Amino acid sequence: MKMQMLGLTAGMVYLLSSAVAAPPSSNSDRLAVPKNLRHTAASPAHLRVEWDDVATNETGYRIWRREAGGEWYPAGTTGPDVTHFDDGGMKPSTNYEHRVAVFDKKGDGESATSPSSATLPMVSHLAAEVLIAPGKTFPSGPSAVLLNSGELLLTYQVANAEKRRNHAGTSLWQRTSRDGRTGWSDARLILNGDAQTAFGKAALVRMQDGRLGMAFSRWTCDEKGVIVDRKRQFISSADEGKTWSEPVDIGPFSANNHTLIVADKGWLLEALSDFSGVAKIYGSDDHGGTWREVGSVAGKRLGEAALAHLGDGRMVFISRHEWPFYRLSFSSDNGVTWEKTEAVLPLGGGDNPPKLVVLPDGKTLAAVVHSWYPGKKAKDRRQLASLISRDGGRTWDNFRLIGCAPDGDDGFLQHSLTFVDDVGYLFYGGGSRNDTGDGKDLRLIRLHTDFFTSTTLWPYDWHGKPRDASGPKTSPGGR
Repeated sequence: MKMQMLGLTAGMVYLLSSAVAAPPSSNSDRLAVPKNLRHTAASPAHLRVEWDDVATNETGYRIWRREAGGEWYPAGTTGPDVTHFDDGGMKPSTNYEHRVAVFDKKGDGESATSPSSATLPMVSHLAAEVLIAPGKTFPSGPSAVLLNSGELLLTYQVANAEKRRNHAGTSLWQRTSRDGRTGWSDARLILNGDAQTAFGKAALVRMQDGRLGMAFSRWTCDEKGVIVDRKRQFISSADEGKTWSEPVDIGPFSANNHTLIVADKGWLLEALSDFSGVAKIYGSDDHGGTWREVGSVAGKRLGEAALAHLGDGRMVFISRHEWPFYRLSFSSDNGVTWEKTEAVLPLGGGDNPPKLVVLPDGKTLAAVVHSWYPGKKAKDRRQLASLISRDGGRTWDNFRLIGCAPDGDDGFLQHSLTFVDDVGYLFYGGGSRNDTGDGKDLRLIRLHTDFFTSTTLWPYDWHGKPRDASGPKTSPGGR
């Protein structure tokens, strides 16, 4: 019943449908009730629920959760022969209960309910470095790429902190790391916005021909600085970001920061979101010289999305959503066609932009998501976490809490993640109360690949290793 794979149970979070019925309470003679429900692991943002798998020939398990005594909400669905579920997106120091029911093609069996367990209190365990302090302007939308020198090139947008609703003049700037990525150069202006034009949400990649490529959004503003038109554009650099080409159009609408990827055969791909709830996949097969729509992901209320390429044209798509989950979709032909079966990642932070990255092993997929879940949809970015998938995004597990500000006095906004060898550089906007204007400063947390894949219980250091009793460890300088 219980299978081991790379230190995890093989049946991880299997996410098939956005519509899950209320937990069954009536008896069923067809399917055995899960036995010995218990909570075995916790962080300030998650609980692991385990059970004894006594069913046979089942399709999988459905899991619900609630704050003790409150209303039940769907938490997720697994495949067959599974014995645990890592449920994330919870509040710290809060009691929760879970229900688990086995199901097959004919329906659900009777559910079992766990005892109430409390999440842990929140204490600092990953300290961020502030790269750009708050001021009259605020930085956001970071994206980074590794240079041939071994340093990082960081691009971000700068806007007026005193008039956040006025987007006019928003500009793109760059900095380069130095001294083995322990420090940063002075800022350099790349694209200068004016009273009618704004630039933002950059996405950097290293293209197959060795040049750097950067996608960004170009917005047109009215006299009040309100965005009235938008498009996505692309520029390239043959000298490691010192100079850039003239912009070419990718397509209409916009995309989030750090969302441009290199797919099969060197294609450049990016998902652009329109206002019909459909994500359009735009691509270039000539290193960004020309662009066209190559496919689309149908759905309801889809928004800014991220893509990942897992080799041989296999693509994973994850999108923000106006409900408490993220939407997933899959393609096997470089993003031209997409599976019609709806899949979801029910972490509860769906109305916030996600990010996808393939870990340095080339096969493990990591999602960095907002997971605050008060039991309703919420544009709330006070909590940031990661999950991993070892099977191309079909199942997810290993919830890891990156940061949480339970009082809403801080945030984790417009994040991006870039790996250099085994260290991931996570940039984000911080200091913003309850998602006010994409942060006030720009911060960096270094996360080793062990952080994402380790099964060490919280609290842990930036490597994902147990934190000793001497207190929280900060992200170290250097590599």
